[in-house]
Amino acid sequence: MADADVAAQPAAPVAPALAATDPTCAVPTATLTVTNTAAGLTYSLDGGVFAAYPAGGYTVASGPHTITAQNAAGCISAVANATVAAAPATPAAPTLNVVDPTCTV
Repeated sequence: MADADVAAQPAAPVAPALAATDPTCAVPTATLTVTNTAAGLTYSLDGGVFAAYPAGGYTVASGPHTITAQNAAGCISAVANATVAAAPATPAAPTLNVVDPTCTV
């Protein structure tokens, strides 16, 4: 009988920690930032292809989003969830009531 050493299963990366900036009246998109990035990891936004973390974070629309991390061994982290608030509504245009001058006013 031959002996064989089997390597331990590689550990999955820690789930990404997220910070979100919500949309404003001036900027209708939000930014999702991973606050615990690590060398050697790639990230997937909303189930997309794993890629290097983008400088400045991810620009996203309002709604729910997910990010996962993958290490070089192919192990994938738990899902990190973030929900981005809707952009504030544009205020209604003001209405004007013009009163023209008269001889007495």
